[in-house]
Amino acid sequence: WAYLDSLPAAVMLLASQHNSAGNQRGWQLYWDNVTNRFIFGVSADGVTAAATVSATTFGALTTATWYFVVVQYNGVNISISGNAGAKDTTAYTSDIFNTTADFALGTQSAGQAGVFWNGREAAPVIWTRALSDQEITWLYNGGLGRSLHTMKLLP
Repeated sequence: WAYLDSLPAAVMLLASQHNSAGNQRGWQLYWDNVTNRFIFGVSADGVTAAATVSATTFGALTTATWYFVVVQYNGVNISISGNAGAKDTTAYTSDIFNTTADFALGTQSAGQAGVFWNGREAAPVIWTRALSDQEITWLYNGGLGRSLHTMKLLP
């Protein structure tokens, strides 16, 4: 869940495992100030941005609103969706670089200034597999009808 307090004139990172200073780019989920969309980007080699997908189907964002954002990689595509709606998808068949960068919420990994999240985040979760559309809908609806422990959370 993501909540924007403002729409500034700069990119804001929601979550990442990405450090460009040491060629340790892995992935990042960010809000883009030019398009006013959430974007999910991945790197195959740690050096270059291999692929990005923008939440264009989700539409323009506003402040003071909670958004349920899901990004996925299934070995064939990367995708992003909002509020359990339609997915935007980009073909991506490489691996995501196994970076040594720290996992970070609200910014990039250490040493990356100026990309801080101006808002709130709630209940970030990482699974070791892509979720089905039905599972995403269950989570969006507060998990009604399914217990979280049956979804194999990352240890």
